[in-house]
Amino acid sequence: MDKVREILVDLGKGVESLEYSQIDENEKNYIYHMQILKEAGLITWKHFNEYQTQTTSFDEPRLTWIGNDYLDNISNDTIWKKTKDIIRSKGFELSEVPFSIIKEIAKTKLKQSIGID
Repeated sequence: MDKVREILVDLGKGVESLEYSQIDENEKNYIYHMQILKEAGLITWKHFNEYQTQTTSFDEPRLTWIGNDYLDNISNDTIWKKTKDIIRSKGFELSEVPFSIIKEIAKTKLKQSIGID
């Protein structure tokens, strides 16, 4: 989920394109996450290209309304750290917890930090 957050934060800043190597294992992981973020409705892009140079590019990637809403809950470093700490204190890793629960924990922590909850 840290990779998901990193991608969403980058897209929230506004980028014209993202390009990843299909050879590098870490970058292949980014390609995978970009694809599942789109499937989940958090992001979109105008063009997706796979080149013979073994790179994949995403042109005009953008956050959707849902992606913006999720980013609002997790963009603050302190809130994100508290969210991860709660999950780990219960004996789980982020990858073992559904997206919807992570979002709710972050939302609760955000509300607490601004005095709503």
